[in-house]
Amino acid sequence: MSKIKELFKDKLILGLSIGLAIVAAIIIGMLIFRFVLNQNVTAISFSQLTKDEITEWYVSEFHTEEGLKFEYEYSDEIAKDKVISQSVAEGEKINKKDGLTIVLSDGADPEVEFELPDFVKEKYDLEKIQKYFEDNKFPDVTYQYVISDEPLYTVIDINVSGKVKRGTAIIVTISAADDVTQIKTNVPDLKTYSLANARAWASSYAINLTINFILSDSETMGKILSQTIAPNTEVTGGTEIRIEVVGKEVPNVVGKTQSQAVSALKNAGFSTSVSEEYSSSVEKGTVISTSPKASSVVENGSKVKVVVSAGPNPANVYVTIKDKVGTSESSFKSYITGLGLSSPSHSGSYYSDSVEKGMILSHTSGRVNLLTKVTYELSKGAYSLGDGSRFNGMSLSSAQKEINNANDLRAGVKFNYTSEYSDSVSKNELYGCSVSGKTLTCKVSKGKLNYYAIPSREELSIPGNYNQAYNHILDVLGGFDLEIVPVSDPNYNSGVVVAVYVDGEIYNASWAKYPEYTHVKVELNK
Repeated sequence: MSKIKELFKDKLILGLSIGLAIVAAIIIGMLIFRFVLNQNVTAISFSQLTKDEITEWYVSEFHTEEGLKFEYEYSDEIAKDKVISQSVAEGEKINKKDGLTIVLSDGADPEVEFELPDFVKEKYDLEKIQKYFEDNKFPDVTYQYVISDEPLYTVIDINVSGKVKRGTAIIVTISAADDVTQIKTNVPDLKTYSLANARAWASSYAINLTINFILSDSETMGKILSQTIAPNTEVTGGTEIRIEVVGKEVPNVVGKTQSQAVSALKNAGFSTSVSEEYSSSVEKGTVISTSPKASSVVENGSKVKVVVSAGPNPANVYVTIKDKVGTSESSFKSYITGLGLSSPSHSGSYYSDSVEKGMILSHTSGRVNLLTKVTYELSKGAYSLGDGSRFNGMSLSSAQKEINNANDLRAGVKFNYTSEYSDSVSKNELYGCSVSGKTLTCKVSKGKLNYYAIPSREELSIPGNYNQAYNHILDVLGGFDLEIVPVSDPNYNSGVVVAVYVDGEIYNASWAKYPEYTHVKVELNK
């Protein structure tokens, strides 16, 4: 009997085990089936949903945010943060692998330019100017009231004119006549207004609207939750009304890289502007601070100013440039940039007897800050005069030009020359050039030496005509180093040559020949 019971017990345990295994297999199969099914979900229309609502739907279907992307683009037709398009159309399947991309409106493009009318000259009133800015979707228009002689609600000033971008901050000054309290209105139920409409209403009636943004888990973003003055209460211009509005918390991006911070703020629904600030304690490219600060509750879509570290102020960071004369240009450049300085600039190439051609001749050196513009010079090697023979046959002016140009590049050479007559070398050409050290010595040809004859003093005279005699002497003796000296001798007529001197000696000959460089002095009686 006990054996039968044992057998029954074993079969019962076996049966239960099999049953549990079947149930487990069914459950696992259902989970696998559900997982497989959830790889493809039918898309709905997201056009009326907020970003948070779309995210909530996606997570409920796929159990993860992976694959869900939000992109922003400007739109004049679709309100800010509303859906422009979805990558998978309504009714089609969303594949978990490919995911879903939602394009949201970033509002009207703030960079679009408009040519503003002359609101003052054309006598716009409040209603007309409000309509202009609303129709053209200007996002940042403020209306302020001042006491004025102009009729109530007349536009009397605006802070911009001409061509402006849509994103420009506009301040319109409206006449409150002689007292803003003349403006009377009943307070609406602002809880039914959008924040933009509440601001517009307040601006229209010179109401000072104070906004306190708070967090809420149950109310939609931007919803007005309360107001300090009850609806239907009559108020005058200048009255303050405080409202509480559902806002968004600024995420903490301090310590993140610029790209990480901008991405995080964009995904959180904020626009950004980035500026740099030097910091010796925060790594370059890392966020130092934001404005508003992290955890501040502000209006959804507000601009967050991000301050990113530009690293230490280079004006306060010093390095020492060692002497690198004689090194190659490429290695010098690598050395300089390796110190954190900008790439050096080549300031010129010059001759050098001590530094090889193409190598660093001189450069900025010593202790400098990182803003220093480093310059360097390259060596052209030593300037060579050779044995001087290449200058033979060169004109004097050409040789002088070459030597001067070389010395401008620090060649340090000298050029000496003497002028001599030569029957074989053309006038002003160099010959007989030689080199001693860094000095070039040459002869400069004065050309072939000519000989001319000198007539007697009687033949040079034209009695009674001084001017004719003077010109006659020039014609006959013009080839010499001639000097004509007028004298007054009562013993001779005008135009008579009193005396002729050749190299200081009295000349009494006739038609004797002398070389052209001879100094001839003629005393001509006036």
